[in-house]
Amino acid sequence: MRERFKSKIENAEEKSQELKLPLKEKRLKEIEKEVKKIADAEGRPIDPGIKETVITLKALEFPTYQSCEGHPAKRPEEIEVKGHQSRAPWVWIKSPEPKNLKESESVQKEWKKENLKHQSRMIELLDEFYKDREVAFDIRLHIESRGIYGAFAITNQGADVVEDLPQAKQEEGILVYQKEMQEFSKFLKEKYFQGEKK
Repeated sequence: MRERFKSKIENAEEKSQELKLPLKEKRLKEIEKEVKKIADAEGRPIDPGIKETVITLKALEFPTYQSCEGHPAKRPEEIEVKGHQSRAPWVWIKSPEPKNLKESESVQKEWKKENLKHQSRMIELLDEFYKDREVAFDIRLHIESRGIYGAFAITNQGADVVEDLPQAKQEEGILVYQKEMQEFSKFLKEKYFQGEKK
């Protein structure tokens, strides 16, 4: 009985705190709750090392589709995960697929146009992020095309090369790549909160 009562008090306090949060921070908390519920076909949640990036991208209205925090390959069969590189962190951005995509050329064009708008916004953000930032070329984040309808992933330039490195170098490289994605996440979060009064 006490446990249930205590739980209700904690829930009430949490809701009270949420009401005091600025609007954008509330929205971020809502997205965080949504993202916690996301799982892949095997029931695995979003990798913890890429979760913050996914949350912030969603807050900035980028339709994230899949993601990976980056993992070193221990066996040859781990080199690809569902056809996508998993050495370096990546987030795939793709607008929801329209229902009648295959039947309608105009729907295909509109969907591609929508995805390309997201890609254009991402180019602007990456351009601003790297304006005064000096990092090795392979560490830099870039846009990688995914499919013929304008979908894309954000990943490190050296993502394809790192799989050929020895295990220890792979792990070292992935840590550096993950750090760059985390720095980009911080930058995105600052952009998200820009202009909001605390």
